[in-house]
Parts: sequence; C-alpha cells; structure tokens
Amino acid sequence: LANFEPQIKQKGLFLKIEFPSRLLPKIKVDPERISEAFSNLIDNAIKHTEKGGITVGLKEIAEKNSILFWVKDTGIGIPQEELPYIGTQPFERGKEARKLSPMGKGIGLYLSNLIVQAHGGRLWAESEGRGKGTTFYVELPLEPNKNKKVNKKNNGSNNQKRRVNKKS
Repeated sequence: LANFEPQIKQKGLFLKIEFPSRLLPKIKVDPERISEAFSNLIDNAIKHTEKGGITVGLKEIAEKNSILFWVKDTGIGIPQEELPYIGTQPFERGKEARKLSPMGKGIGLYLSNLIVQAHGGRLWAESEGRGKGTTFYVELPLEPNKNKKVNKKNNGSNNQKRRVNKKS
C-alpha cells in the first residue's frame, strides 16, 4: 500500500486499512500475480475517486474456507446495468470511467479477473450506482480445489492460465 501513498496524498483522499489483528491462514498463490491483481483494484479506486477515500480490507471466511480481500471507494460508482460485465472483456470501460480517466485502456480489471480465476477464486464488484462508490471483492480459496477434474488433453491447464502467466 505504500506505493499508493503519493497518489492518495496528492488527491487528498483517506486510506483506511481493515486487516484482522491475528494472522490469517496461508494460501497458495503466485504472490507476484495476486499482488498485480490487488494493485490494479487499488489503482482503479484511486483513479475513480475525487473526494473521500479508499478502504482496503482482508478477512477469513471460515465457513467458506476462503480469504476475502476488498477495495471500497467513495468514487464515481458503477451503474447497476454495467456491474455484470466488470472485468469480463479486455478494453471495456464504463461510461463514467471513460469520462473521468480517458487515457485508461480497460485491461486492468480484465487481467485481475483472469489472475483471480487462475487461482480458483472470483472477483466481483458491488455499487449502489453513479456517485455512490464501488466495492471490489476478491475471494480466494485457502487451499486449491483437490477435486478439480483434470482434462487429460491439456493436463488441467487452460488458456486463461497461460495468458496470465505469459510475460510480454
């Protein structure tokens, strides 16, 4: 989070951190890739928030055997009709996002979604609508799905994993 402090200070935003006081269970992830996904979410929150701030949180969901990470902002929000499409296509951006930050390419959320899916997790957004902020959630399993069926043809890999791990 220290990497984002200059941007947050420059915009006069607050940063609130909600992490548990106790250590959470370890999860098996590629730390570089998951960090990239989380960083994209935090960066987007900063870009799309003009006043107020950002809350970053992390907690265990014991009943689901998972970890939940979230980034909540007080920014431009996302219309309900756009929520189902968040992060599903590259180069797609919401109308309000294009107005506020016209230089964005629309690939950060898509890549974040691919990274999270490659780790057996899911990424989604919730918003009450325009001007009411957005919360992005990432849920990751504590342990990989051992019951996952492996396709002998591709040894359990999929195109999404290959694209996520491919270095340009």
